[in-house]
Amino acid sequence: MPLFFHNIFNVTYVTYFMLFRDYWESLLGSRAKVKVAMLLAAKESAASERKLAAELGLSPMTVNRIMAEFRDLGFVERAESPNSNHWKVRKTGFAYRTVSQLKQPMDVLLAGMKSALKNKGVEKAYFFGPLAKEEEKPESEIGILVLVPTEEKAGLVRRELQELVGKVKEIYGNEVRLSVMTDAEFEEKQQLRNILNEGMRLV
Repeated sequence: MPLFFHNIFNVTYVTYFMLFRDYWESLLGSRAKVKVAMLLAAKESAASERKLAAELGLSPMTVNRIMAEFRDLGFVERAESPNSNHWKVRKTGFAYRTVSQLKQPMDVLLAGMKSALKNKGVEKAYFFGPLAKEEEKPESEIGILVLVPTEEKAGLVRRELQELVGKVKEIYGNEVRLSVMTDAEFEEKQQLRNILNEGMRLV
């Protein structure tokens, strides 16, 4: 995306033009670029290159290079700050309108499960397994543990959550391991206690 600087009466104006082909390859052509773009799109205010680098575990030099490329592609612009290394997203531009809709699969999965479980009246549920411990492989199963007060409630919840299990498998392809048990049953299974420590509370 070419950009031109115009200086009129000592005021600099920037004009952006769209790069209509190979745009996404240029904007998001590396893992580091994707990380920076998604973090920027989620921020409400300007951010410094140093802060972005620290949050993402990247070198300041890498972030500086990425921001220059993002500027040339119309994704960001310099913020009004004494420090010229502060940037903000151009929220009126094409890039932000699209990048702001991008979500990591894990974020979508967790949000969807939390919403579905609450809608079904589940009060205590955990996400467990390799994904929860950040040790997953592409084929890792998705573990969901639901704890309920009574056997009657357990049977009802199992039936009601079959739709959720099917939907998750349809979207992501991974097998879903749904475990529904009473609080008393869980207390008796000492080998499952690690789920509370290593897993993630959903509701």
